[in-house]
Amino acid sequence: MFILSVLSGYIAVFAKAQIGGALHWTNILITATAQALLVGAWCGVENMEDV
Repeated sequence: MFILSVLSGYIAVFAKAQIGGALHWTNILITATAQALLVGAWCGVENMEDV
């Protein structure tokens, strides 16, 4: 999901997504989802050895 978030950011930049446009909001949604999954995975780890 992190890779998808980074790719989404690059696509939004290279496509010159306008603030408030559909591509801009899609990028925000993908990035927020990736960050939420990352935080959820990090908080779900009880021991560093599990990582």
